[in-house]
Amino acid sequence: MANQKELEENHQTKWRPNVLILFAIAYGVFLAIFCISVWKCGDPIKVFELISVPFVALISGTIAVVKDIL
Repeated sequence: MANQKELEENHQTKWRPNVLILFAIAYGVFLAIFCISVWKCGDPIKVFELISVPFVALISGTIAVVKDIL
């Protein structure tokens, strides 16, 4: 039978800084693309329609990874 320390170790969340950095870079790139596109195009609604599908995929992937980590 497992002792208390082993049970606590199994339930601890492991922080993965490399994954967090990767997601921060991805969101930063999307923000940069959005800002540059709005600056060049001038219509934020049109730009959001262009990048909305990959942005939703990034959000879904983030949620999936966080679910697996926790």
